[in-house]
Amino acid sequence: QEVKGDELTAVKDANFMNSLSGKVAGVQINSGATGAGGATRVVMRGMKSLTKDNNALYVIDGVVSDDGQFNNMDFNDIESISILKDASSAAIYGSRAANGVVLVKTKGGQKGKVTVSYNGYVGFNQATELPEMCDSWEYAELYNKAMGKEVYSAEEIQKYKDGSDPYNYPNEHYLDKLLGNKGLQTGHELTVNGGNDKTQYMVSFGYVKQNGLMEHNHYDRYNGRVNLTTELAKNLTLTTRLGGVVSKRSEPSTPGGMDSAGFKAFSSNALRFPGLWATKLEDGSYGLGPKVLGTPLAWLDSGSFYDENFDKFRSNVELAFTPVKGLTLKAIGGYNYTGQQIRHYRSAMEITGGKKLGPSSLSDTMYKTVYKTFQALADYNVKFSKNDLSVLVGYTWEDESQRTVGGSRLNFPSDEVPYLNAGGADGQTNSGGGYDWAIMSVFGRLTYNYDQRYLFETTMRYDGSSRFPTDNKFGFFPSVAVGWRLSE
Repeated sequence: QEVKGDELTAVKDANFMNSLSGKVAGVQINSGATGAGGATRVVMRGMKSLTKDNNALYVIDGVVSDDGQFNNMDFNDIESISILKDASSAAIYGSRAANGVVLVKTKGGQKGKVTVSYNGYVGFNQATELPEMCDSWEYAELYNKAMGKEVYSAEEIQKYKDGSDPYNYPNEHYLDKLLGNKGLQTGHELTVNGGNDKTQYMVSFGYVKQNGLMEHNHYDRYNGRVNLTTELAKNLTLTTRLGGVVSKRSEPSTPGGMDSAGFKAFSSNALRFPGLWATKLEDGSYGLGPKVLGTPLAWLDSGSFYDENFDKFRSNVELAFTPVKGLTLKAIGGYNYTGQQIRHYRSAMEITGGKKLGPSSLSDTMYKTVYKTFQALADYNVKFSKNDLSVLVGYTWEDESQRTVGGSRLNFPSDEVPYLNAGGADGQTNSGGGYDWAIMSVFGRLTYNYDQRYLFETTMRYDGSSRFPTDNKFGFFPSVAVGWRLSE
């Protein structure tokens, strides 16, 4: 099933995948992260595994891509998205297509005068609905009932109810104050399109900003893309696609020393904590909270943060030659680079009575991922009388490597210097790692139909992977599908 790019632009969202919701039967768009800029994933026909990845395989302009590259695309650059759900159509992509395939085609240049277009929007996001939590006096009454004795006296319950002593007998609604806000989101893209009979080009620049419902949660992304198509000779075309993304996602985090950290700790504890503890007391200090750790609203002021920075570059060069009618020969080369830095700082925080949460800590990890691929394809299509025949043969090679380096330290002198060299040497750690893998495949597909009534398709793949032992690196994987179109 295919979704045109124009349908995606009808729903404005920082992540275009949310625009697919409800447009394709049997496809679920699930959010894998909370807050502004959170990644999403495509799940087809339900979850197939409880412990393994259920994500679809993403293919952008003929090159396999990770979900990070896919999530960060600008919907204005997309011409169409095709969803392959059944085993027969996805078989040509091998075992990685077990959860379905998402094919993305980006826009190219058009012949004619140079055109400059702008697309922008401004909007707000808010929670559709939040759970209705008990008032503090209702909780006290229910707690007495559950315990079968008077833990909270009638006088205390009245103070919770009338608000006469808001610092000692408050009526806090942590979840409403955390997530009851509106977040600004805005996106802007400038596109230049044009060309002549020999060369067509499309150049675009975009910016997206999304603020979350919670304070200190925001996402900023810059996109750039150049698609260039050149006719080198008769029946010989070179297509070059270059794209880049720079993004930053920021979230609040909890103070040091707590068991739970990160964005989700706020909402989960706001749901669990009854509103019996004031966030701030009369003297301006932070209240103790139910576990002598303060309240979720107090943690927002702690200075703790989680930052995720991405630098992505994507390139794709395709050379296509049509020597005779119906036969297309293609060579495709791709190179993707991803640089990622994750910084998680948890500050020390003081609450009333001189109680200190801590120590402060910082973990700083950097990732570098490089993906390379080469494909050689021959595609032949012929039609004679009532017969349609299509033959595809190809060779693919993929290689990916990642290197990781990180470190952590404790006891920072100030929240103003959240950098590793400012932390204490005692308890410091460092880490590093990486991986390398490669895949090589030879494959073929034959498709035949008679009078659009009787259908036949067979796919064969000979795959090799570096992940397997030397004696078992390669395997042969055939598939066959037959059909009869009853309507014909």
